[in-house]
Amino acid sequence: MKKQFSNKFNSYQGIVAFLTTRRSEYESIQKLAEYADAFMSVVDEIKSLNDKTNKDFRSLTKAKSAAKNKMAEMVSSFASAGALMALEKAKHELKAEIEVTFSRINYAKDAEAIKIARDIETLLLNHKADMEEYLITDADFQKFHEVIEAYDALYRSREEISDMSAMDTKRLEALFSRADQILKEKIDRFIKRLKVSMPDFHLHYFKARMIVDL
Repeated sequence: MKKQFSNKFNSYQGIVAFLTTRRSEYESIQKLAEYADAFMSVVDEIKSLNDKTNKDFRSLTKAKSAAKNKMAEMVSSFASAGALMALEKAKHELKAEIEVTFSRINYAKDAEAIKIARDIETLLLNHKADMEEYLITDADFQKFHEVIEAYDALYRSREEISDMSAMDTKRLEALFSRADQILKEKIDRFIKRLKVSMPDFHLHYFKARMIVDL
């Protein structure tokens, strides 16, 4: 959630707390009770949507990090065997191409990490006949490919969630606009009318109404 929304949402929560704890003072005022319920309903929607978006991001980010770590370990391991093969067969250009460290993969940007992994896979497959004595069999090549594909799938899912997040942000903007409309156009005006008859209620409502810039 953007800072401007975060600060505003904190204010909303303060208003909800106030309207909830002092419900008995205005429950008999039908219009104000309706406005309060409408506002709190929108705040619930904002919280639910924001929690869902954050949960999706955290879950996928954790899975993607683990998959990238696994891919980096396998790529660097296979590259090490390939570099040894190239060294012993005096394939110096191949050795220079194939030497890749764990850190280079793990700390590369997603698209770059996938490209490096696929390049190593292609180089090793081109010398597949030489690799078995260095403990890389057909089954190992299959596992290698699956690890790359698993990470690529999570990377693409992250892009899809980013697109969904942009849509969720637009929904949040609409919900904040709706909440502000209820507050400014309805609740604020109604409670200003209560300043004389309910001064303490009026005072503390507008204190809760303030937005603190955290």
